[in-house]
Amino acid sequence: MAPTVSKVMIGDWLLVDGKVTKVTKENIDYVLNTLCQPLPLTPEFFEKNGWEHQKSDFYDGYYFVNEDLYEMHAHEFNDGMWQVEYDNIEMSGIPTMSVNVCWIHEVCRFLEFCDISGEMIKHVEYKGYV
Repeated sequence: MAPTVSKVMIGDWLLVDGKVTKVTKENIDYVLNTLCQPLPLTPEFFEKNGWEHQKSDFYDGYYFVNEDLYEMHAHEFNDGMWQVEYDNIEMSGIPTMSVNVCWIHEVCRFLEFCDISGEMIKHVEYKGYV
C-alpha cells in the first residue's frame, strides 16, 4: 500500500484522486477530505524544474541558482532520501540550512521556510502508484 499524507498545507504538491495536484485556498477543503499520497523526489523532478546536474568524484547531485542569488543543492544519499541544502550567496557568514526529505511537498515546505518563491518548483509530474 502506498504511503499517505496526514497533514496538508497550501502549496503542497500531492497525488489526489490519481492526479498531481497543487494544494490551493480553493481546493484545500476537498484535499483535506480525500486520501492523498506524497510524490517522491526523483532526478527527473529536479531536471524538469531547471536544476542542473553536477557530478564529480566527490558529488553527484543537482543545484539551482536564481536571480536573487539563492542557491539550492540536492543529492540522494540513501534509497529515496535526499539532502536539500540552501544558501544565500550574498550573505556570507550565514550558515547553510539543510533538510533530509523524501517527498516533493517536503521540499516545498523547506523552500517556504527559506522564504524562497516557488520558481524552483514549476513542473510536477509523476508516473507511479495510484
